[in-house]
Amino acid sequence: MPHALESTIQRDYTAPDYKYVDDPFLIPTSNAAKRAFALSRESGRKAALWIRKEHAEWFDQKLAEPPIKAFTARPHITEVSEASEDILRNLIDEVSVTDAITIYEILEKKEQEISDETKLSFLELLSFQNCNDPVSEDLPEERWFRQTTHGKQKLRKTWKDGSLAEKVFETLSSGPLAGEAHRALIKGMARYGQAERAHQLFRNMTSSSDPKMAPDTGCYNAVMYLTPFLKEGYEARWQFMESLLREMAGRGLKPDLGTLNSILEVLSNMGSYRKAEDLAIQTLAEFHKLGIEPCLASYYYILLTFCKERGPRSNVLVNILDKLNCQALVAKDPKDVFFFVTAMEVCRHHLQDVDLAHRVHDLLTAHNNYDLIGDSHKESVYYRNYFILMCAMEPLETFMEFYNKLVPTVYIPEPVVMEEILKAIDLNGAIEYLPQMWSDIIIFDQTGRENLLTTLLDIMARNPVAIEDVEKNLQMKESYLKIAWGIWNVVEDEEKEGFRSRNIIWTGSMLGDLMTVCLQCGEFDKAWKVLKRLGADEGMSVVAEEYEPPPLISGIPSIKSLSLFMDACLKEGSVTRGIHPSLENVCHLVHLLEAQRDGSLKESGLYGGCGKTVKPNSAMSCVACVRYSAEAGFPEAGDLAQKLAESLSLNSSQMSQLTSAVGVLRTESPSQVDSSRIDLGKDSKPSES
Repeated sequence: MPHALESTIQRDYTAPDYKYVDDPFLIPTSNAAKRAFALSRESGRKAALWIRKEHAEWFDQKLAEPPIKAFTARPHITEVSEASEDILRNLIDEVSVTDAITIYEILEKKEQEISDETKLSFLELLSFQNCNDPVSEDLPEERWFRQTTHGKQKLRKTWKDGSLAEKVFETLSSGPLAGEAHRALIKGMARYGQAERAHQLFRNMTSSSDPKMAPDTGCYNAVMYLTPFLKEGYEARWQFMESLLREMAGRGLKPDLGTLNSILEVLSNMGSYRKAEDLAIQTLAEFHKLGIEPCLASYYYILLTFCKERGPRSNVLVNILDKLNCQALVAKDPKDVFFFVTAMEVCRHHLQDVDLAHRVHDLLTAHNNYDLIGDSHKESVYYRNYFILMCAMEPLETFMEFYNKLVPTVYIPEPVVMEEILKAIDLNGAIEYLPQMWSDIIIFDQTGRENLLTTLLDIMARNPVAIEDVEKNLQMKESYLKIAWGIWNVVEDEEKEGFRSRNIIWTGSMLGDLMTVCLQCGEFDKAWKVLKRLGADEGMSVVAEEYEPPPLISGIPSIKSLSLFMDACLKEGSVTRGIHPSLENVCHLVHLLEAQRDGSLKESGLYGGCGKTVKPNSAMSCVACVRYSAEAGFPEAGDLAQKLAESLSLNSSQMSQLTSAVGVLRTESPSQVDSSRIDLGKDSKPSES
């Protein structure tokens, strides 16, 4: 029995999938890396299979006795290969469509006789596969990562008209196996959406008096499946299916699970048809009387019928789960794999019921039911809905326990899920989880998602660190700063190097939040660097080299961020901001220093009467902030300028820049220095401003 030993122990959620454990260093940590890793290994397997197929003569060793057919190299089939009916029959059994077509064409050219039984088997193969090779059973990862939604989309015509299948059918349509040939072609055409031709062949069979031409249950199921193509209007479609069921009863044909699923699928596609739900219930009751129980595909159609996006709420999923009751499930229909992903979508969008979602998940993880999850795409959609629902409905601590259990070994959240988690953290004020989220965003290769970076900066700016424990407070501030400056480096590096085809573009709100976080963490120099990135120092620098304006930025920061910068700047006092001083400032500073050296300047400060030891350049960052606020159109720019003029000593150039930005101030800056304020001798006194 497969997985016998594995079934005796519980799943290890700390371990990655078996296919990733060869080299722990190379274990992928993003969805794209997982897919690339698995398909890369698969491509090596495909290359080996190709070599064995193209050069079968190299592999003539006997690896086992008796020989194992799967390990035996199969001869390469070409147009000049040896052909016989036995070879054709073997290729049909191996479901090798392309090679079987080649051998059949060789036999036709040589006019060799092929039995009708072999032709019928060949026709069934071509009809079922639509003349295409299926994905090899030796390539499980390619099947897993195909990411198809076949079956959930509306049926469309993909049948190859005039293909070899129809030509083979013509050779059998009037022979002793005409009935079997009709049945095979009808089912194949129905499978690939050739409705009109399939219905025509079906009517040819029902109108024939030959008992061998009578359609079987599979033919009726196929035609029912095509009802939306054949009839317009919901009433007409239901009446058409009723007539087919009566024909089946008249011919003594017993319906099967395929009949049930065909009816339920048509009903699920009837949209706003009022009777659809009642008819679905009646159908289930009638088939229950016949001893035919629904499978997961049947329940999938029931969910589509009852749980419509704009319809009333239905608790049919509760009844379905009560019926299944965590039992071991077996695949009976190709569309069984759509049940779990649809059930979780119903829990999230239709019912918003997290307890019901837990029941669905318990059913999925019971026994070997996880085999029915489908493929990687369905698995991702399933967990996406489950995570978002839990994030919204469960306490954050409970959700994070579940998150840490499944991430990243079982599931790697998509950016939309990470954004919802960040919003939940913001709602709960649980900033202690932000470092983990930023670490995961880096590991999952999601740093290129602008919405995640914007959300992170916004949360940190609105939730400053305020922890009573001093040590924890410092650690959290360090984490905040690492996250904020990590985002800065990501965006700046991408902009410089052009790593992506569509780089992240700074917005004013992002830079404003980044500046706020830097200021809250006491990093004024980094905050000034951010303000310069906004273009606040444009025109403030008079250096020999040509000024290079920063790239354009979308939007502007909030006045709250600019006011916070101004307050921090005033608090900094005499710290130099790293701005190139103007020539006027340099000359004025030299003059003052010479006066101080000669003893002609008061010891109370560089600026007489102000009582502050403020370097001329320290005020320029404040001036730059005020100018930027005024250019951005903030009415509060005047208040910022007035506050600056009253708090710091400004020279005439800086005052001129302020007045040009916001107009005449109410009071003159106490920092404007003239000759009357400099003590040039014993008897001279500084004039009052």
